[in-house]
Amino acid sequence: MTKPRRVVGLVILLSACATMVTDILEFGSIEVQTVTRSGTPVSGSEIVLYNDVQVMAVGFTGDDGKYRFEFVPPQSYGVHNEPPPGYMRPEDMLGGTSTAYVHQIVIEQGDEKDVNFTFVKIGPGRIDVSVMDPEGLPIEETKVFLYSPFGDVGEKLVGSSGWVSFDPVSFGNKGIRVVPPRPYLDSDEGFFFKDAILIDDGWREEVSFVLDKCLGTLQASVQDISGNPVPEYPIRLYSAKETLEVKKTKTDGIAVFDSINCGNRGLALVETTDWIFEKGRNLSFHDGIYVKRGSDQTFSFNIEFCRGTLRASVQDISGNPVPEYPIRLYSAEETLEEKETGADGIAVFDSISCGDRGLALVEKPGWIFEEGRDLSFYDGISVTSQSDQTFSFGVEICQGTLRAIVQNAAGVPVLGYPVRLYSSTETLEEKETGADGIAVFDSIDCGDRALSLVKRPGWIFEEGRDLSFYDGISVTSQSDQAFSFGITSCSGQISVRVEDQNSNPVNGALLELYAADRTWNEGITGTTGSLVFTRACGMEVGVRVSPPSGYTVSQGRGLSFFDGLRPDLNGPAELVFRLQASQD
Repeated sequence: MTKPRRVVGLVILLSACATMVTDILEFGSIEVQTVTRSGTPVSGSEIVLYNDVQVMAVGFTGDDGKYRFEFVPPQSYGVHNEPPPGYMRPEDMLGGTSTAYVHQIVIEQGDEKDVNFTFVKIGPGRIDVSVMDPEGLPIEETKVFLYSPFGDVGEKLVGSSGWVSFDPVSFGNKGIRVVPPRPYLDSDEGFFFKDAILIDDGWREEVSFVLDKCLGTLQASVQDISGNPVPEYPIRLYSAKETLEVKKTKTDGIAVFDSINCGNRGLALVETTDWIFEKGRNLSFHDGIYVKRGSDQTFSFNIEFCRGTLRASVQDISGNPVPEYPIRLYSAEETLEEKETGADGIAVFDSISCGDRGLALVEKPGWIFEEGRDLSFYDGISVTSQSDQTFSFGVEICQGTLRAIVQNAAGVPVLGYPVRLYSSTETLEEKETGADGIAVFDSIDCGDRALSLVKRPGWIFEEGRDLSFYDGISVTSQSDQAFSFGITSCSGQISVRVEDQNSNPVNGALLELYAADRTWNEGITGTTGSLVFTRACGMEVGVRVSPPSGYTVSQGRGLSFFDGLRPDLNGPAELVFRLQASQD
């Protein structure tokens, strides 16, 4: 009977011990979660719980990406993950610290610990790239390169939106490199980049570049030989390929080129007519200047004021000085000045800017000269500081004679007919024919000249070249040329009577037959108060009256004058002027 009692006692004792252990020790738990970078649960990942001695448990994540280790006694543990097929750890692509393990997970009684692992899913993604300036404006024409560890795999050009997209982008480690237009770069080979971009399935990466232009400042300081600043002096900024800008110095003698693009630049003095300088590197130019972002550099130049004198001596063939002869001073680009010789035959160009200059005779009516270098002009004259040079010219008086012969239809010379001498720009002289019917224009200056008949009442002629005019006549030294004109007499009668207010004839009134603002015939009324013009023809004419002493006339058309008359076409005209006797 005693044996069964001992068994029952042992059971009671063991039960009591179990109850005591349970009361003293509480187990913990560790929940492990595996997700992608976007937070999507990853199922099927093998999870291993271990301590310093052995593997404690193994499990696999479920559809929610989780696995929970229950009844974990207090101790220090570690957890290891193994990605399922189709997944990888991030460091497998990017390198770096392993994420396969989490160590030193200390479990106290009743602890609930969480452990998280992130995997990347094998598959394509997308990369969007923006390239903007600080104001948010797109930097167009920027080249954008997509690359992998093995080289470039794509290239695009930024347009007006400022964005480019690479889609799809294969799984793996990628990078973006941008090469903006030159003004945004510190050097010709510069670029900007972002690497270690991990792309996995469905991942969309946005990469933004905000680029500011690479700008610096160059200053050119210009002084004269006394060390004084020279204002308004032009300085040229240039690159290896072209002139970029030209600026003039300010009152402090400094030309400032600010906000210029980075890169190799040069500064050079620009040649002017008033200044000279020694040529050479670090004298007339500074090259190989490297402009960096935010740099401000100053370079100095020295110049010297430069003026000289040129004299032109003009003589005739007898060696006598020719006064008032025009001389032209010129450069390779333009006429600089024109002066006439003085009484001594010399034109003085003083205080003229240094440089290559030329002197030339100016054609003047009445004079001729032989054309050619060292005859009619001197070129390649080097004007240097304080130089004074004289150059001689020879000219010869050039005059000729033109004769205009005017005859009527019968070949009889016409006395007193007006003939006009003219050039291409103006009337030079007008003369009337003599008793021999010839108008002589003697001692006229050489050159292209012309002769023409002048219209006058009483005569008509056929219009046209070699009829009413001769042009393109070349007058040369001592030439004497004659040109013939034929005219025909015409008739047209205008009868004029001058009366007082009582219709009584007025004696002594002056009547003028005029045309083209010129009086061609005139007469004085007699006791009858009448006068007749018989050759009022060939052109529109007018008649005007000048009252004798003791009379007045009201001014105006039909009162003091009649115009627009053509009696040769419209028949004889009869005119009456009425004067008022003066009241004493």
